[in-house]
Amino acid sequence: MRKLIYIKVFKGYLEARTVGENNEKQFPSQGLAHPRSLAGKFSDVEDAFKRAVASQPKTLFGLIKPKLLIHLVSKMEGGYTELELRFFREAAAASGVSQIFLLDDQYGPLSDGELLIKFK
Repeated sequence: MRKLIYIKVFKGYLEARTVGENNEKQFPSQGLAHPRSLAGKFSDVEDAFKRAVASQPKTLFGLIKPKLLIHLVSKMEGGYTELELRFFREAAAASGVSQIFLLDDQYGPLSDGELLIKFK
C-alpha cells in the first residue's frame, strides 16, 4: 500500500507528515512569503516540497512512491486562482510522488482518521 504524505501549506512554511505516523515537521520557505499570494518563487517552493517528501519514511527502500495531499490552509480572499493551484501541483511533482491531490482553504487541517477514510 502506498503511503500518504499530508503537506499543509501556510504563509512562509510547510508542515509535512506521513498519515498514521507521528512525524510532523516544519519546512520554512521564502517562496511562500509573497505579500499578495501564497504562491511566490517557484524554485524555493519546489525545494521545500522536495525536502518535505525526502524527510518522510520510505517504503521498500524508496521503490514505492507515496501519494501526496497538498492542503492550502491559508485563507485567500477570493480563493485561489487556477494558476496558483497549478503552481503548487507542479512544484510538488518534482518531489517524486506517484499521485498529487489538492485541497484548498475551504477545509480546516484534517486528522489522520479523516484522511484514512477519504484516501483508502
